[in-house]
This record gives sequence, structure tokens and C-alpha cells, in this order.
Amino acid sequence: MIEIVREVLPEERVGRAEQVARHLVNVLATKHNIPADVHVPGCDEAVVSVFVGLLARTDGRSIWWSVPNIDGNRKRPFVRLRYFVPTAAAGLADDYATIRGADLGELLASGRITHVAAELAALWFGEEVGDVASPV
Repeated sequence: MIEIVREVLPEERVGRAEQVARHLVNVLATKHNIPADVHVPGCDEAVVSVFVGLLARTDGRSIWWSVPNIDGNRKRPFVRLRYFVPTAAAGLADDYATIRGADLGELLASGRITHVAAELAALWFGEEVGDVASPV
């Protein structure tokens, strides 16, 4: 008897969260001309790094991100939640435009946004992200 071994294609190994994240990056690039990167920290989520202070997460079913506190009038982070990639991309594009129009040095110095690397490090090392890198 001959046993047929089917090779697992690379795209089949990619989890649903990473697929959604890559789709989001593609839509951001093609429809909104915004470059972004995908990071998979080894959990059931994928992270899309759009800009300093703008980091989206997905579990493959939904996409969410904290909206940076540009004007400093919020006491708590505001989180956007979307279920479809095109609407998430449009929302991220709006927030991206807002951040790009702001003085990043002032926002970073005041702590209203944080470096994306800090938030990614928190995911990698299992820290509570809200305590480490969430916009205030």
C-alpha cells in the first residue's frame, strides 16, 4: 500500500489572526497608501504596527486598537472595535491622519502616545499591556 503524504503549504500554517492582520496591512497599503507591519507574538493574536502610538490587534474575528489621546482631554484610553477589515482600515487611516498632523515629539514627551516597541515588548514578555504602553 502506498501512503500519500500531503505537504502542508506555508499559508495553511498561518493562523487566522495572522491572515486577518496581513489582509489589513494589504488594504492599508493599497487603499490608503499607509505602510504597516505584522507581528505575531506567539499567542492567538496578531499585531499590526501602523505608526508610533497606533497599534491594532486581531484575534482573527475582530480588530481593535487604542485611539491616541492627541488633545490630552481623555482620562481613559478610547478603544475602537471593528469586525471587517475594510472598516478597520478606514478607521485606522483616520487615526493615522490625525497622528500625522500632530507634533509627535510633544505627544511622546507628554506620554499621550508611546513607542510601538514598548507595547510589542509587553506582548512578547507577557506584561500587562495597559500598564506598560497604553495611551493615557
